[in-house]
Amino acid sequence: MSTDSTRLHGKIVKFLPHRAFGFIAPDGNTPDCFFHCDDVATGEPQYGARVSYTVGTDRAGRPIARDVQIEDDAADGEHSCAQECSSLRKTT
Repeated sequence: MSTDSTRLHGKIVKFLPHRAFGFIAPDGNTPDCFFHCDDVATGEPQYGARVSYTVGTDRAGRPIARDVQIEDDAADGEHSCAQECSSLRKTT
């Protein structure tokens, strides 16, 4: 699974904490990028949070956000997933 060293920036536009994944809308006019909680390096994913990330590929060759770093938290923390991500990491 390759990664590009160029960091991109965007905003979390969809987040499903109970499924431990979401999508990032990159700055610019490019398609949304999938991310999984396991790829969040710093911070806590929340809907609306600004992030930086690199793009790699999953086993099927699809783009996936890697090394996701939360740059600023969303104004509303209602879609936070720290506990869900922690519990999923412990069971896998």
